Amino acid sequence: MSMVGELKGRPRLVMQGGLTIELHPKEAWVVGRTAPDAQDIDVDLTSYGAEAGGVSRHHIRIRRTLSGFTVEDLGSINETCLNHERIPGGQPFALTHGDRLSLGNWRGTFLVDD
Repeated sequence: MSMVGELKGRPRLVMQGGLTIELHPKEAWVVGRTAPDAQDIDVDLTSYGAEAGGVSRHHIRIRRTLSGFTVEDLGSINETCLNHERIPGGQPFALTHGDRLSLGNWRGTFLVDD
Protein backbone atom coordinates (compact mmCIF):
# COMPACT_ATOMS: atom_id res chain seq x y z
CA MET A 1 0.00 0.00 0.00
CA SER A 2 1.32 3.45 -0.93
CA MET A 3 1.71 5.86 1.96
CA VAL A 4 1.82 8.74 -0.50
CA GLY A 5 -1.95 8.65 -0.86
CA GLU A 6 -2.29 9.03 2.91
CA LEU A 7 -0.76 12.51 2.92
CA LYS A 8 -3.49 15.02 3.60
CA GLY A 9 -3.98 18.23 1.69
CA ARG A 10 -5.82 19.62 -1.33
CA PRO A 11 -3.20 21.30 -3.53
CA ARG A 12 -4.03 24.15 -5.89
CA LEU A 13 -2.42 26.93 -7.88
CA VAL A 14 -3.75 30.44 -7.40
CA MET A 15 -2.95 32.88 -10.17
CA GLN A 16 -2.58 36.64 -9.90
CA GLY A 17 -6.09 37.99 -9.63
CA GLY A 18 -7.23 35.06 -7.49
CA LEU A 19 -8.22 32.51 -10.15
CA THR A 20 -7.76 29.04 -8.64
CA ILE A 21 -6.72 25.85 -10.44
CA GLU A 22 -7.45 22.76 -8.33
CA LEU A 23 -4.97 19.87 -8.62
CA HIS A 24 -7.24 16.81 -8.62
CA PRO A 25 -6.19 13.86 -6.42
CA LYS A 26 -3.21 11.96 -7.79
CA GLU A 27 0.51 11.60 -7.03
CA ALA A 28 1.93 13.89 -9.73
CA TRP A 29 0.80 16.60 -12.11
CA VAL A 30 2.52 17.86 -15.27
CA VAL A 31 1.85 21.58 -15.75
CA GLY A 32 2.17 23.20 -19.17
CA ARG A 33 0.11 24.07 -22.22
CA THR A 34 -1.63 22.09 -24.92
CA ALA A 35 -0.13 21.31 -28.27
CA PRO A 36 -0.41 18.35 -30.67
CA ASP A 37 2.64 16.71 -29.04
CA ALA A 38 1.67 17.53 -25.44
CA GLN A 39 -1.44 15.49 -24.76
CA ASP A 40 -0.25 14.15 -21.42
CA ILE A 41 -0.37 17.33 -19.36
CA ASP A 42 -2.54 17.41 -16.25
CA VAL A 43 -2.78 21.18 -15.71
CA ASP A 44 -3.31 23.12 -18.93
CA LEU A 45 -2.43 26.81 -18.63
CA THR A 46 -3.21 27.57 -22.28
CA SER A 47 -6.40 29.52 -21.55
CA TYR A 48 -4.51 31.57 -18.94
CA GLY A 49 -2.06 33.14 -21.43
CA ALA A 50 0.54 30.38 -21.15
CA GLU A 51 1.88 30.53 -24.70
CA ALA A 52 2.36 34.31 -24.68
CA GLY A 53 3.71 34.03 -21.13
CA GLY A 54 6.49 31.63 -22.08
CA VAL A 55 5.11 28.44 -20.51
CA SER A 56 6.54 25.32 -22.16
CA ARG A 57 4.33 22.42 -23.25
CA HIS A 58 5.76 20.31 -20.40
CA HIS A 59 7.04 22.97 -18.01
CA ILE A 60 7.00 21.51 -14.47
CA ARG A 61 6.00 18.44 -12.52
CA ILE A 62 4.46 18.80 -9.08
CA ARG A 63 4.69 15.58 -7.09
CA ARG A 64 3.10 14.47 -3.82
CA THR A 65 5.69 12.76 -1.59
CA LEU A 66 5.71 11.18 1.85
CA SER A 67 6.81 14.48 3.38
CA GLY A 68 4.80 16.95 1.28
CA PHE A 69 5.20 18.18 -2.30
CA THR A 70 8.03 18.84 -4.75
CA VAL A 71 8.36 20.83 -7.97
CA GLU A 72 10.70 19.94 -10.84
CA ASP A 73 11.44 21.89 -14.01
CA LEU A 74 11.06 19.54 -16.99
CA GLY A 75 13.63 21.24 -19.20
CA SER A 76 11.52 24.27 -20.01
CA ILE A 77 12.81 26.81 -22.52
CA ASN A 78 11.91 29.68 -20.20
CA GLU A 79 12.96 29.26 -16.61
CA THR A 80 11.04 28.12 -13.56
CA CYS A 81 11.43 30.11 -10.36
CA LEU A 82 10.48 29.03 -6.86
CA ASN A 83 10.10 31.99 -4.50
CA HIS A 84 11.93 34.21 -7.01
CA GLU A 85 14.93 31.84 -7.26
CA ARG A 86 15.59 30.01 -10.53
CA ILE A 87 15.59 26.23 -10.15
CA PRO A 88 17.66 24.01 -12.46
CA GLY A 89 15.90 21.40 -14.56
CA GLY A 90 15.67 17.76 -13.57
CA GLN A 91 15.93 18.24 -9.79
CA PRO A 92 12.97 18.14 -7.38
CA PHE A 93 12.69 20.99 -4.88
CA ALA A 94 10.45 21.08 -1.80
CA LEU A 95 7.19 22.92 -2.45
CA THR A 96 5.20 24.18 0.53
CA HIS A 97 2.02 26.11 1.23
CA GLY A 98 2.39 29.72 0.09
CA ASP A 99 5.36 29.17 -2.24
CA ARG A 100 5.45 31.40 -5.31
CA LEU A 101 5.99 29.83 -8.74
CA SER A 102 7.02 31.55 -11.97
CA LEU A 103 6.86 29.63 -15.24
CA GLY A 104 8.29 32.02 -17.80
CA ASN A 105 6.13 35.11 -17.23
CA TRP A 106 3.24 33.15 -15.68
CA ARG A 107 2.91 33.70 -11.92
CA GLY A 108 1.06 31.73 -9.30
CA THR A 109 1.05 30.62 -5.67
CA PHE A 110 0.97 27.01 -4.48
CA LEU A 111 -1.53 26.42 -1.67
CA VAL A 112 -2.52 23.29 0.25
CA ASP A 113 -5.59 22.93 2.45
CA ASP A 114 -6.31 20.08 4.83
